[in-house]
Amino acid sequence: MAAQTDANWHRLGAAIARRRTALGMSQAQVNAAGGPSIATQRLLENALADTYRDATLRQVEQGLRWRPGSVAAILAGGDPQELPDGPVIQTSDSSDESDVQPVIVVGLPDSARDLSPTERDEITAAATAAALRVWREIRSSR
Repeated sequence: MAAQTDANWHRLGAAIARRRTALGMSQAQVNAAGGPSIATQRLLENALADTYRDATLRQVEQGLRWRPGSVAAILAGGDPQELPDGPVIQTSDSSDESDVQPVIVVGLPDSARDLSPTERDEITAAATAAALRVWREIRSSR
C-alpha cells in the first residue's frame, strides 16, 4: 500500500470505529468475524501506526463487512462500500481449487440489536454452519 499521511490514517480509524459501532459489534466480535486482532484494531482506530500488511487491511474489510478495496478507498479520500446483509461466502484467490477455503461473514439486521450477545452468536453460528453445509454440498456435486 502506498505511503499515507497521518490524516489518511485518522480518517480510516474514524471510519472503522463508526462502522463497528453501526454494526453493534465489539472489537472481539469484529475479530471473530475475520477481522484483525483486538490490538491491531486499537492501533487502527486510534491511528497509532502508519504501516500495515495488505492482509491485515483485507481482514478489516472482512470483519466490518466492507467490499474489497474499501480500505484503499477510505485512505484515498473516498468511502467504503458495504456488503449486503446475510451470509457472504468469499474464497481465497488460489487457482488450486483444493486450497479454496470459504470465509463466511454473517451480518444481522439492525433489528437484531436488541438481542443479547449470546443470542447473536447463536444466530451467527447457525448461519455459518448452514452456509458451510451448502457450500460443501455444492463442491461435492461438481
